[in-house]
Amino acid sequence: MDFSENYAFTIQDEAQGYHWNSNSCTIHPVMIHCKDTSNVKLIIPLCIISDDLKHDVSMVYEIQKNVTAFLKENYPHITNIHYFSDGCAGQYKNKYNFMNLCLHEKDFKLKAQWSFFATSHGKTECDGIGGTVKRLARKQSLQQHLDRQITTNELFEFCKINIANITFQHISKEAVDSTSLTLESRLKDTQTRPGTRLFHNFQPIDDLGMIEARRISRDETPALTFNLLKHQTLLVKMKDLYPGCFVGCIYDNLWYFGMVSEVNAEEEDVTVKFLHPNGPSLSFFWPNREDVCAVPIPHIIAIVKPPKTMTGRTYQFSQECMLLVKSSFESI
Repeated sequence: MDFSENYAFTIQDEAQGYHWNSNSCTIHPVMIHCKDTSNVKLIIPLCIISDDLKHDVSMVYEIQKNVTAFLKENYPHITNIHYFSDGCAGQYKNKYNFMNLCLHEKDFKLKAQWSFFATSHGKTECDGIGGTVKRLARKQSLQQHLDRQITTNELFEFCKINIANITFQHISKEAVDSTSLTLESRLKDTQTRPGTRLFHNFQPIDDLGMIEARRISRDETPALTFNLLKHQTLLVKMKDLYPGCFVGCIYDNLWYFGMVSEVNAEEEDVTVKFLHPNGPSLSFFWPNREDVCAVPIPHIIAIVKPPKTMTGRTYQFSQECMLLVKSSFESI
């Protein structure tokens, strides 16, 4: 699923000023891949049209409401949904949408998880649906008489009648505004989790805000588990980190020693060059192939003194540093 670029209504022989002040509408294609009761694969194009232009969490929730209702009505055997979208933070990949994902089964009686593609990396089936709708609507609009121009409601009716093989649904601005008020109390206490840009699959654990984050959907174990409603206490503050300092950090549910090579204040993470193996260990070494990765600040669990070395190949940390990192890791 993905938002297409808003469709601006076209008028034949329009005045120049109208070009810069024309009305527009939201077009949101959804491509559904599922199987019927005979295990035959189905591909179902869906397109949602709305006069709401905000493209925020309330709009996304209304889209989910329409999609789940369509699936339950036409394919009642479906029990799980796996959403795929780009990682736009204003639309899909944000704390509010994660909280709604935790409540997805409670709201829609369907289990769900969400995977994110890299934003703006190539075209998808959704771009084909959006392009088809806008091309045919623009062509029809230019053929209309000046008194019969296509507006949002008329675009929806035109598409339903004239475009085959795509199921169209309409969401009014009033419905989105009403949903926004309904969601306000649910989302007001949701906490931001630094580092979510590093993960591309999110699966809810319960309806109380617990969610698992994975780097990719195929990962068997989550890289991070957190509570969206609980304020997270940082063991290390951003201001105390600098390039060249040694830290203990969590990666793939294990703890490692590493050296900070870059501090990214805007993204609230640091780039760490990892020592191998993971702790606890008697000695550590730099791998031949550098192991470098961005680590969110909540995963930095201790700042430690630089290790000592006798050979320049293996390094040892003091017992004090080992105990500090180990105890911090076990306390999380």
